[in-house]
Amino acid sequence: MVPTRLLFGYVLFAMSLIGCSSQPEPLKTIQLYSKKEVIQLAYCTELADNAYFIASEKLKQRPKQVLIERYASDPSAQIKVNAVERIYNTDFDSAWNYAVNLFSQCALKVAEIAPQRQEIARFCAQKAIVAGGAYDLKQRGTPKLDAYIAFASYKQTRPYEVIDAVYDSSAKSHLNTSQNTWDQCIDVMSE
Repeated sequence: MVPTRLLFGYVLFAMSLIGCSSQPEPLKTIQLYSKKEVIQLAYCTELADNAYFIASEKLKQRPKQVLIERYASDPSAQIKVNAVERIYNTDFDSAWNYAVNLFSQCALKVAEIAPQRQEIARFCAQKAIVAGGAYDLKQRGTPKLDAYIAFASYKQTRPYEVIDAVYDSSAKSHLNTSQNTWDQCIDVMSE
């Protein structure tokens, strides 16, 4: 019986040595986007995030003057006021689709990224839109469960994870929340 235990112990020891010496190479990050493209896509993400908010307000039938006044003191007031005017003069029935389509158009025109290369960036932009929307809901005192419900149909972005992160954070601004979510997502896929 003792020789069997000794043999078994020797086999386990030998297997552990083999396991230690044949470790796989660490995985390298996939680099789908250059630094320049990421910067340009970040601009598109911010544009889409603002468009989602404005389009949502339009669909809730909020007067556009309320948004214009909200943006009046913003450092990029003219850009945002122009966005309000443009979005309020456009017909659509989904703020989400409007914002995601705007991101795709921007990615094509500004970053010159073909539609077949946009999938990951579009995913990260959608996560950023959810983060911005969740931040706004949190600021209004909306319970987390209601935020889950508001974004439940956008399952591909894993909204529950994003909403949990936003509600658990102490972020001080909508833009910071949205941008941090974008940065964390896209960082894995860029230089």
